[in-house]
Order: sequence, then structure tokens, then C-alpha cells
Amino acid sequence: MLSIHRVFITLVMLLACTVFAKDVLVFVDELDSGNADLFVNELKNNGLDVIIQKTGSTEKKELFDINEKNIFDNLVIFPTKSKKLASNIDHDSLLHFSDNGGNIIVISNDEVSQLDSTVFLNQLGIYPSPKGYKYIDHHAEDFVFEGIDFLNDYIISAERKEKISFNNASIALVSNSEYLIPLLQTTRTSVTKLGEQIWHAGNQGYFAVSFQGLNNARVSWIGSSDVLNDVNLAQDFIQWTFQLKGVIKATRFNHKRVDANGVEIPFVDEDDYYKVKDFSSFEIGLSEYDSKTDSWVPFVAKDAVQFEFIMLDPYQRLNLELTDKSENESIYSTIFQVPDQHGMFTFSVDYKRPGLSYISEQQVVPVRHLANDEYARSWEIPNSKVYIAGYAIVVVSWIIFVFVFVFSQNKNIDSGKKKV
Repeated sequence: MLSIHRVFITLVMLLACTVFAKDVLVFVDELDSGNADLFVNELKNNGLDVIIQKTGSTEKKELFDINEKNIFDNLVIFPTKSKKLASNIDHDSLLHFSDNGGNIIVISNDEVSQLDSTVFLNQLGIYPSPKGYKYIDHHAEDFVFEGIDFLNDYIISAERKEKISFNNASIALVSNSEYLIPLLQTTRTSVTKLGEQIWHAGNQGYFAVSFQGLNNARVSWIGSSDVLNDVNLAQDFIQWTFQLKGVIKATRFNHKRVDANGVEIPFVDEDDYYKVKDFSSFEIGLSEYDSKTDSWVPFVAKDAVQFEFIMLDPYQRLNLELTDKSENESIYSTIFQVPDQHGMFTFSVDYKRPGLSYISEQQVVPVRHLANDEYARSWEIPNSKVYIAGYAIVVVSWIIFVFVFVFSQNKNIDSGKKKV
């Protein structure tokens, strides 16, 4: 009976995980607001299960289970006039949701400013303009732009030649955080102000900004829901923020001892490890998720994938070469010489690019000094011949000197004279 009970609990837990897999919780004021309808349809077109929650301070919506784990994978927050998203959800809840790996899209405009969403964005370094501040650019008719070049190709795939509207747009200022990814910059002739108070001027503001934490959780802020009328643009925001694209992973992280020609020298046992001036071959496999086929494909980097061999500071920093490619991974590798320094070293690949999920792989290995019988003999050292020859000359010269000194005698001049 006990085993049956355990099986039942396991099935219930698996069912719960299945129910909440790829869920998106959408907070809206009115579902029939046009833009929300279009965006929800795009969410469903991407195979996501959408749950609608109307905002209001008297309504509750649980984001976490009893273990403080996320119930939903993703959140979408549309512009709302409600002071709270739900009576039990505040900015700390949103931050905890992101810390747990959840993804969030926040959409704003210049007419409303939801306090909890704004405080959450401020903690990330995104500062949307306050309620009532209007974006003005007399050189852009009706705030419609054409031929826009977004600032990150991994998030927004290509230049948008269609016209994009930014009616009632909220403009954000950003901090210098390295985890922020600005996407669309304001024009040089624009200003956001309320009366005489100016929030931004020129191209220091942004219409859209994304954020990716060290846990690869993603957040996107969009300054106007009108942007979502562009289906392709909405698709890009959905797929990147909810980790349907721009997701890479390390499939292998291997190293082995080799000779100078790359031929493997196997380790004999667990006590056998690298010694100074050994050669090592290192390789890492990288894959990228393809949402169209729901599979992993080889990832080909647009720039250098670097490898470091570190003890406090990098003793080696090398660009890895793409040496092989299989059905689902690309192999990057290199051969290097272990430095003439013993201690604890770290094999490290820290590949962080804005718009791609972060890869940080490390492995610590010991490097020993040479044993007494592993040092090269004197006659094996190329420049030792000079010193050996000098030593031989000194020895031979000393022997000759001793021989001459011992066997040579001075003749006695007076020995031949007769005594009188």
C-alpha cells in the first residue's frame, strides 16, 4: 500500500508539472482592448498556454507553490489603471518570480503607471517615464517610424521596414548595468515632458529595453502597446523573452593530456594529473534551441569563443576554433601548453553576449611540479654543451697541471762540482 501511495503522489506531481509547463499568466484591465487580443493570439500561436487574470486590488492570484517555486513560467503585464496587480502580488513578488527563473513582459504607456511594475523595473535599472509625461517629436508625424534598425539582432531579428506606431509611448531611461539590452533608441529631436518638466531629451531614452539576469531569466519592457500591432515584432518579443530563441547551452566540456602533436597521453589513474609544461587539448560543445523544430541545433558563434586557463589571473586566454559540427552541436577546441607554474588551475569558458543565454562552465584541476627523475639530463639540454665543455677543460687542465707538477724536478747545479 505504501508503494502505491508513493506512485500516486509521483503521478500527481508529474501531472502538476505538465499542467503548468509553458504557462503564461497575462494581467489585463480589459481583455477586449484590441492590442491585448492580438498579443494573446500570438502567445497561443507559439504553443503557450495562456491564463487571463484581470487586475484588481481585491483579487488574488498565486504565483508560487508551497515550496516558493514558480507556478507559471511567464508573465505578461499590460497597462493597467489598478493600483495593484492582485492583492497578494507586489514588486517583491515580481522580483522573486524573476529570481526563480521566470520571464516577464511589461507593457507601458504614458497614460497609466502601475506602481509595482515600475518599482520592479527600477530594481533592474529601467526607469519608465511617470504618468502624464508625453513623448514629443515634431519631426516624426504621428509618432510613426519606418525603416527602424533595432540595436540587437538576437532579439529583434532584422530591420523593420514596415511602419511602427509609438502612440502614447512611455520612454525609459536606463542605468549602466551590463545585463540591460537597449533595443530601440529615441530620436535626436525628441523630448518627453510634462509642462516644463523634462524627463528625457534627445536620444538618451528608449522605447524598448530587455534584461537578462545571471540565471538567464529574461524581462522585456515595451513603452507602447501599439508596437504589438506589428505581428513580426510581437513574435520576436515573445520568442526571445519566453526563451523560444536566443537560447544556447554547453553540451560537453572536456579536456585531456596530449603531446605536442595532439596525440592523447591517457592519465594512468586518479592520482595522475597535469604537470608543468604538459600539453592539453580542450573542447566545448555548443547547441542552440530551434523552436520551429523543437530541437537543438549546432550553434555557430558570430564572434570569438574564448577559453581561459586561470590561477587567480588567466595564464592562457585563447580563441577556440570551430573544429567539428554534428547534428545538434558545434565543437570548439584548442591545444595549449600548461604554464611553468604548479598549483590549482581552472578550465573556464565564460561566453556572455547580449541577447543570448549565458554560458559559464568551469572545472578545477591540479598542476604538479616535476618529480626528481623527470628533469632533463644535462646532456639533453641544448645550451649545456658550452658548460660541459668548460667543465671538461677545467678537469683536464687540472690533471695536466698535477702531472707536470709531480713529475717535473729542478736539476741541482752544484751537484756536479767536486769538493775541495
